[in-house]
Amino acid sequence: MVAPPSARRIAGRTVVGLGLLASFVVAVHTLSGGYPLAFDAHAYWAINLADPYRATQLGTPDAYWYSPAFAQLTAPLRLLPWPVFFALWFAAAAVCLVWLSAGRRKYLVYFLAFPPIVSELLQGNVHIFYAVAIVIGFRYPAAWALMLLTKITPGVGLVWFAVRREWRQLGAVLGVTALIAIASALLAPALWPDWVRAILGARLRGDELLPFPLVVRAPAAALIVAWGGLTDRRWTLPVAVWLAIPSLWFTTPAVLAALPRVLSPRTQT
Repeated sequence: MVAPPSARRIAGRTVVGLGLLASFVVAVHTLSGGYPLAFDAHAYWAINLADPYRATQLGTPDAYWYSPAFAQLTAPLRLLPWPVFFALWFAAAAVCLVWLSAGRRKYLVYFLAFPPIVSELLQGNVHIFYAVAIVIGFRYPAAWALMLLTKITPGVGLVWFAVRREWRQLGAVLGVTALIAIASALLAPALWPDWVRAILGARLRGDELLPFPLVVRAPAAALIVAWGGLTDRRWTLPVAVWLAIPSLWFTTPAVLAALPRVLSPRTQT
């Protein structure tokens, strides 16, 4: 006789089912024009290296706010036609999600049942790649350069290495980031002051997911990482990175896709 499903299992299946329905609604809304498809990815493709910081407000079409180094490193991709660029970007993010699932199909289902991840795939931001960088950063700390050269403040995760006195790992991150930044500045020295001015003059739209400003979230994220580092709780890193992202839009929780890999015993090395 087959035992009936427990209340906990029924509740779990209900939550996943509702999540899948919500993700379907998000996808239909985007694909039907309710929100511009590939809004973020198009900004990366449309960068004008001669004047990348022409936009003055976050949320405007094709506004670019990352470092000149990111624009330079991704320049070869911009030689591709826009549909090919986005197809490759989408495919890369999808492959990352498969890897982040730690080989367990149920996590892929959970990813699809989490609307911010589905929206992230359709918008093409960098948060899924952040999730990958967090995971591989335990073994190859230089991966944290991605955060430092894009949204900057998610680099609060480096507190992990500091509180654990892992100075070699911390030095690797800072050294690689510095080398990339120096090479970028040598190629286009005027762009770095432009970037600083753009960041300092940024104006948010005011429709963030959480009502707490970055000046509150960033110190909280640092404390979370410090506690996690001292107590060996790796899950605190993706949580802290999410909280430290400068502008918390609907897609930013996609960085939490790092959790299955971070929590997997196979990655605890």
